[in-house]
Amino acid sequence: HVFEDRRRSVEAVLSKLKEAPPELVVALGAKAAYAVHEALPTVPVVHGMVLEPDRYGLSGAGFVSVEHRVSVEDQLAHLRLFAPDVNSVGMLLMEGNDSEAARDAQRVARDAGYALKVLRVQDGRDVRGAFQRLRKDIDALWLLPDRLVITPENFRYLRDETRRLGIPLLVYSEKLVRAGALMCVAPSLEAVGEELAGLSKEILAGTPISAL
Repeated sequence: HVFEDRRRSVEAVLSKLKEAPPELVVALGAKAAYAVHEALPTVPVVHGMVLEPDRYGLSGAGFVSVEHRVSVEDQLAHLRLFAPDVNSVGMLLMEGNDSEAARDAQRVARDAGYALKVLRVQDGRDVRGAFQRLRKDIDALWLLPDRLVITPENFRYLRDETRRLGIPLLVYSEKLVRAGALMCVAPSLEAVGEELAGLSKEILAGTPISAL
């Protein structure tokens, strides 16, 4: 029922936009940006809070985005600052997760001198066993965006186990820190909002999207 109510709410909003198409739409999140573009393909979309715009077809003509990630170098610099005794870092990723974020994280961690141990899982139910194999060889666990690994049940398990073992848990979202992870280095949402507003003003003032 919740999903159906949300779907109807989205359809109602898009229907109103179609009745009186705006000059541009500011969208927060990949789902919102994609839904607006599908409904109003000729209206410019300025979006934020999208981790990988290319993956969702949210880049190129008609789109302007505020990048929603902090460099891997900055993340590891903060890990070094707050957990200087960490020498080996573990990652859990689903088979086939070859995202730019995952590739960058592995490359930069190795370049920074960390011993990196990556285990792949084929199913979300494999996460617990994979962590038990991984935990003996790591000083910290780094969770990246991954739809199979980061489920509510898996996160709670990993949070509780890393706490019990005294292993720092590095994540990518403030929400996960509030849910119990040790730390993340994430974009300031206020700064993202300011960037979105500035870009929108420039477009409405006549600046071509291609120039932004």
